Amino acid sequence: MFSTGDPKKETLWLIDTHSLIFQVFHGIPMMTSPAGLPINAVFGIARDLMGLRDRKPTYLVCAMDRAEPTFRSSIFPAYKAHRPEPPADLVGQFSLIEELIVAMGIPLLSMAGFEADDLIATVATSAQERDLECLICTSDKDCRQLLTEKTRLFNLRKGIEFGMSELAADWGIRPDQVVELQALVGDSADNVPGVPGIGYKTAAKLLQE
Repeated sequence: MFSTGDPKKETLWLIDTHSLIFQVFHGIPMMTSPAGLPINAVFGIARDLMGLRDRKPTYLVCAMDRAEPTFRSSIFPAYKAHRPEPPADLVGQFSLIEELIVAMGIPLLSMAGFEADDLIATVATSAQERDLECLICTSDKDCRQLLTEKTRLFNLRKGIEFGMSELAADWGIRPDQVVELQALVGDSADNVPGVPGIGYKTAAKLLQE
């Protein structure tokens, strides 16, 4: 954890590490170690974490998915079932990235049966109860339900923050309506079907009525 030295402005940055790993893997040309091992994702994560640390949050925490299925798969077996296996050049980098995060002294959260998003939601809720300013580094729209006056999302690749006002401008709803909207629309990325014929505009209109 990293302290700003200003107890009056405690900030917590939560990193959706698994999502970030895929972004840097596909965004950075292949690099190899002296032993010939792929390390472009390792390099990208190291670069991004050092950049985040330089912003001097009070707390910096990483969360990662695990390889085994989550509780959602037991409820809905088709959940994410359409996704291909990670590229072979990336698989070997996961353990190296975990070692890197630990070596940097950054808490790394993961739990069998749960996704990184679940852990992020739990910690963000706890941070809200403790009146911390919370910034969640993710591009996952599911996390929009976590938005509050003190909790915002941050797209690290684009350098853009996203809060309650941005949600209202984009979808025309409140954070507490995100779950209902996603249920109506579905999520093709997770292989979750929605209500036929209902898109974001129609779903938002229904929720506004």
